[in-house]
Amino acid sequence: MNHHLETRVSAFSLAALVTLVLMGSINQLATSPAPEQLLAHADRGTVAQQVVIIAKRAHRG
Repeated sequence: MNHHLETRVSAFSLAALVTLVLMGSINQLATSPAPEQLLAHADRGTVAQQVVIIAKRAHRG
């Protein structure tokens, strides 16, 4: 009985640790500003691309 409890507590602790590290990494990537060199490079060569989607209905009959 005690061995099963230790196994579950260990698994839960490891899952919690992995989840917190993963969420912290995602937060760091989402909130960190981009380097100014990348932003300056992106502004120079801005290219617009248009996508046109033509919807067609199947003929019922």
